[in-house]
Amino acid sequence: MMNNRKKSFILVFVCIPLLLSAQRNIGVHPHVDTSSIDVKNIIEFWKDYETDLYSYDFDLDEFDWRDTNARMQCISLSENIKKKYWAKSEIEKYDNIYYGLGFWNGLYCAKEEIIGILWMNDTLYELLIAYYGTLLIELEKDAFDASPDNRIYLSEIIKVPIVKRGNEYKLYQYLTFHTPAYNSYTTGWLTYYYPSDYSFDTLAAEITFARADAFAKNMGLDTVEKINYFLYSGAVMDMYNALGRMYWYFPYSRPQYKYHWTGGAANISERSGYYGIHGEVSSHEVLHVILADLYRILNGKYEGKEIDEGICTYFGDDGPYPYTPHPFTLFKELLNAHPEVDCGVHLIGKEYRLDSNNHFTTAPNVKDCQTATKVRYRIDNYAMRAIFCEMVFKRGGVEAIKNVLIEFPQRMSEDCYPLIEKFLGVKRKNIDKTIRKYLNENY
Repeated sequence: MMNNRKKSFILVFVCIPLLLSAQRNIGVHPHVDTSSIDVKNIIEFWKDYETDLYSYDFDLDEFDWRDTNARMQCISLSENIKKKYWAKSEIEKYDNIYYGLGFWNGLYCAKEEIIGILWMNDTLYELLIAYYGTLLIELEKDAFDASPDNRIYLSEIIKVPIVKRGNEYKLYQYLTFHTPAYNSYTTGWLTYYYPSDYSFDTLAAEITFARADAFAKNMGLDTVEKINYFLYSGAVMDMYNALGRMYWYFPYSRPQYKYHWTGGAANISERSGYYGIHGEVSSHEVLHVILADLYRILNGKYEGKEIDEGICTYFGDDGPYPYTPHPFTLFKELLNAHPEVDCGVHLIGKEYRLDSNNHFTTAPNVKDCQTATKVRYRIDNYAMRAIFCEMVFKRGGVEAIKNVLIEFPQRMSEDCYPLIEKFLGVKRKNIDKTIRKYLNENY
């Protein structure tokens, strides 16, 4: 069973809302039966909550939606709002609780609609909410063939439990009612939680902990606070379903990807990792939590940075693929077969995708061809920064990696070239040649 330790939990990931001057404009699907007084009250309750939650002002043209920390600051979840809308038990269990702005979406929500209200028992209802929007992140729009900006499309569906207590209604986390009894396995400071039908690999779990613990100690963390690691029996959407997210616009929610991709996420404030099947072989998300501890020591606060993925891949793994010569031999071979790829350009965040002629390009509006297998595409996305971190570590050791955490900005861009030159000891024009040479000599 899950423990009662206080958590902070950002549960459901909802699109960026429109500016508000009055009650949030939320539609109700015509098929929803609104004849019940309770249903009417629940609809108004949800509208009031969303209105209070998103009472902020910002400059749409200047705001960087891809900046996680900036997006989180948009939330106005005061203690009064918590007490007004959330059950006391949920407030006591979680530090940060809300159905609202998540940490991955790059969406501008153009429409929100209540598409169903499920009556679960005499006091428990589940609100089904659909969000429709347009993509703001050009990379994802190009790579995954999302709808053009002038078209509104379904981006996600969430379930929200609402309980009636007397004449009041209160919000609950989806996990409170829908998480099955978990088995657990604790080794050191890491506790795995997994469903009863999960085939848990104890040896792999011990190896993963040992790898993460060694990383923490090498980085100067003598002790690590408890980290929870939740595993699920299916691919990535099974994980999101367990958190109340029934549909997500990201392509891995589509049926054809269901059994072809697994992965996870780290919730830093909760000190938890989440992963689909075979998560016990992966330390990647656990290392993200440990990195947050390092940030607080080095920088005085947590700063999630894009370079983190390189560190967590080099010292940990990329999904179910451990950091071993095999996947990076594939990466080397891929680069050798495509001299058109500039490693320096890719390192700062430019995505190369295959065009119809099997040629990698950064040109816009080129779909990610299926001839680039998911394994290679994913490794291509994380490996470049992992190789950079490996090269930095080989040159300067732990202190150099710490300096990377301190000096790199949150987002990779051309402004990072002076730092890349500094840490690799080469000029910008030689970055591509230096990385290729390193890969060919070491893998």
